[in-house]
Amino acid sequence: MDEYERRAAQRRRLRVLEEMLHQAGMGLAKRATWDQYETKHPGQARVKAALQEWADTWTPERGQGLLLWGPVGTGKDHLALAAARQVVLQHDCTAWWQNGRDLAGEWRDRIDNGGEQGLLAKLTGRGILVISDPLPPMGELTTYQADMLYRVVRARTDKGLATICTVNVASDAEADERMGAPTWDRLTQDAWKMKCSWPSHRVAARVIQ
Repeated sequence: MDEYERRAAQRRRLRVLEEMLHQAGMGLAKRATWDQYETKHPGQARVKAALQEWADTWTPERGQGLLLWGPVGTGKDHLALAAARQVVLQHDCTAWWQNGRDLAGEWRDRIDNGGEQGLLAKLTGRGILVISDPLPPMGELTTYQADMLYRVVRARTDKGLATICTVNVASDAEADERMGAPTWDRLTQDAWKMKCSWPSHRVAARVIQ
């Protein structure tokens, strides 16, 4: 690769990164770096190191995904975006960030006009897809939402494409129940699965009892 091609590739990567950060929201995008993730518990340090290893060794040909799961407030989205950021800057690949609850709303809005196929095509195209917790705050996915999520995950695993997913669940059993065992199983396939089980980083500014 000559200097012109190298610079053109770098510009493409920066455009992809800018778009992904915009999709994630600038509040998260500004803080979601390796340096800004504090490791106050041993588990955090182990998971962060493993994620950095994943990002260092990731290639488009292998397409290994990530599955970060555990209680709320453990910084799963922060870590997922930091890992995706590194991969985008190292490789000529596309990347898409999708908030899970926004995705559920978009599926609902497309039911009546038959637009599901266009959304499926976007989510199952080439590159990395990052899904920020597809589950509702309480309860299970609807039958329709569960089916659409399974179709996305299955299509991507069948194509050997990398999916990064963060999920707020306490166990595999809870994930099977709320998401559907086939979808959870597919997300796990050939992915680096990491449990984030330390306390929430969100604390009250002042507590009065």
